[in-house]
Amino acid sequence: MIVKAVKHSCWCSNIANSVIQSYMDVRPISKDEMSLLYGYLMFPQDFYDITTAYYMRTRNWDEDEFTEKLIRRAEYKDDRERFLSEFKSKWIDK
Repeated sequence: MIVKAVKHSCWCSNIANSVIQSYMDVRPISKDEMSLLYGYLMFPQDFYDITTAYYMRTRNWDEDEFTEKLIRRAEYKDDRERFLSEFKSKWIDK
């Protein structure tokens, strides 16, 4: 849920923080669980999904469309790295 929310908002850490804080109001998250979440967030699932869909032919994309999708995701690299750094500072290193 966090990934879907933040990737459509330029990897805004405030959105992730709000989701996590709302969850923690109901059930606390341990430091170990937060570390696991951080590891999950680090995995480039969007690249994995795109390449799997293309090479397994589950989507009817030609090479140009596939390349365009990869380039578009790569454009978010800096936003994603900033988000991960902010997430780590707030939830892991505190």
